[in-house]
Amino acid sequence: MRSLCVIFLLLSSIAAHAGEGNHIAVHGFDKMSCGDWRASRYDSTVRGQYVAWMRGIVTGYNYANPEEQVAALQMPDDAALAFYVDGYCRDRPLTPFVGAAFALIDELRGKAPQITHVAPRDDLFQDWLHQQSPDMQSLDANVQHKIYNKESTLRSK
Repeated sequence: MRSLCVIFLLLSSIAAHAGEGNHIAVHGFDKMSCGDWRASRYDSTVRGQYVAWMRGIVTGYNYANPEEQVAALQMPDDAALAFYVDGYCRDRPLTPFVGAAFALIDELRGKAPQITHVAPRDDLFQDWLHQQSPDMQSLDANVQHKIYNKESTLRSK
C-alpha cells in the first residue's frame, strides 16, 4: 500500500508531463536502467516486478489525469508490455527504464506514434534477430519486428 501511495503522490504532478521538459522525481527500484531491464530477461520474478511497476505508473497517471485516462482495454498485456519496453530500451540503451512508462502513456494517449506491430514471443524474436546480419540488427526495433512478423506469417502459410 505504501508503494501505491508513493506512485500516486509521484504522479499527481504528471499533468505537466515529462515531455514538456519538466523533471519528475521517479521512485522505484535500486536498478532502473535499461541495462537492468534487459538483464532481467530470464528472471521472471524480477521481470514481473518491472511490469507491475509500469502498470502502477499508468494507474498513477490515470489517478492524476481523470479526464485523460489510459483505458483498461488500451493497456497491453504483460507480454506485449515487456515487448514494448524491450524495444524502448533497445532503441535507447543509455536511457533509464522509467522513460518507457512515460513513452507508453504518450503512445496510448495518442501523443506519439501508435504501436503497429504484434508482439512476438520475445525469446523467438531474439533468436531470429541474432541470426540476422549486422545491417538487420542495426535497424529500428519497430522495423525489425515488422520484418519478423512478416516472415513468421509467410512461414506459417
